[in-house]
Amino acid sequence: MSDYFAMLNERDGGIGGVMIDYDECETGYNTQKGVECHESVKAKNPVLITPYSTGITL
Repeated sequence: MSDYFAMLNERDGGIGGVMIDYDECETGYNTQKGVECHESVKAKNPVLITPYSTGITL
């Protein structure tokens, strides 16, 4: 996913002229780490969060 976002930034100047900023957290499918990551990213007002773990999603 990060490679795709980098390509969009380089090729198209982002989406509609807005560069994409991509953050990643390693959670190891640990729900507590996922919640901590979500809380740290939430302050940035993200457009999208993709947790990739049922426990973290819930």
